Amino acid sequence: MGTYNYAEVMDNAPEMVSFFDGLVEKGSKFQALGFNPDTDLFTAAQGRVSNYPTLDDVEFGGKYLSSAEAQAIWRTADNVESINFGNGYVGLCCEKESKFVMVITKELL
Repeated sequence: MGTYNYAEVMDNAPEMVSFFDGLVEKGSKFQALGFNPDTDLFTAAQGRVSNYPTLDDVEFGGKYLSSAEAQAIWRTADNVESINFGNGYVGLCCEKESKFVMVITKELL
């Protein structure tokens, strides 16, 4: 998808949740990947290793969700972080009861 192959936590989660809610209203498609940041490691840009999955990891390893299924993940999460994947692609990292799910969309900011 043309990203920089990293996942950077941003400090604008409320705005990103609103953006994703708007995508739900438009009927956008979503993908999600469950992961454990304490044990899972993902290859990031320049040979670095990250405990957050990259966009490619979610795109190729995640499952497709309906808008309602995706929205339920971030609406019921105990904690939500916004994630920047580069080149305008963003995601939501949702934690509930110590389980993590990265939710992405094909839509650009």
